[in-house]
Amino acid sequence: MTRLATLLSAAALGIAALTAQTGVAVPELAEVDREIPALMAAHRVPGGAVAIVKDGRLVFARAYGWADAGPGDAFPPDSLCRIGSISKTVTVVTLLRLVEAGRPQCDDKVYAGILTQLHSS
Repeated sequence: MTRLATLLSAAALGIAALTAQTGVAVPELAEVDREIPALMAAHRVPGGAVAIVKDGRLVFARAYGWADAGPGDAFPPDSLCRIGSISKTVTVVTLLRLVEAGRPQCDDKVYAGILTQLHSS
């Protein structure tokens, strides 16, 4: 078997290993159901969940892969997961939206107002 054929077979097996999908399928978002398992296989992610909200309403909640290291328990869409470094992105976006609304200003002191009890002179 050629190296390319071996790699393609391994990729196909990796995607097949992630076929567990839980949650309610949404036909209009079928592309998400195709793309997420492929991304997970490419990055060796065993399980994960995706939620999409539109106009303040949850329109998509699906999970992919496995809850443990090997196939067994499918990953449920309502699993609690560690958010890791994504919290930095959420914090920055929230802060920038507040700045756009005029509160706070970009040059405000970090320990002014609500965090005054933490300020050390």
